[in-house]
Amino acid sequence: MTSDPALDLLWTNLTRPSQIVHLLPDEVYELTKSRQYNLKRALVESDFTVFDKYASRVKFVDFSSYFTSITGGCELLSTLKSFRDPIFPRLLGFDWHPTAKFNTVGAFHLISLSKPRMRQSPNLQTLQVGLVWPKQSFCFTSPSRLGSPTFPV
Repeated sequence: MTSDPALDLLWTNLTRPSQIVHLLPDEVYELTKSRQYNLKRALVESDFTVFDKYASRVKFVDFSSYFTSITGGCELLSTLKSFRDPIFPRLLGFDWHPTAKFNTVGAFHLISLSKPRMRQSPNLQTLQVGLVWPKQSFCFTSPSRLGSPTFPV
């Protein structure tokens, strides 16, 4: 049996969207040949028993394509958000480099909130979004509670 401090350490950093999907019961989703996830049925509250145990431990998400080979999972985040908003309540940092190649655009749901008057996840302190265009790269970084964005040279 793994202790709470060990689980906290193991789940502090999330690097693949598929890790999120795998917190749901196996009978809920399927992986397609194109490496995307589809729901086999509508989600219900009881599907989140395991999800809740681990999602609250996630503090940093790194979905930058240069860090790891991103596989499917982001396509289900809008559905998860309708049950858990924010998806990761203790999220402190988010590094995201959306690309068509890895289809991570849905990751936006990790930092946006549906509730009025809230612009991002309540504890988010660092947001880094990198956009890759042909022959150019842009990176937006915002430190310290998202107060003032900086643009690295």
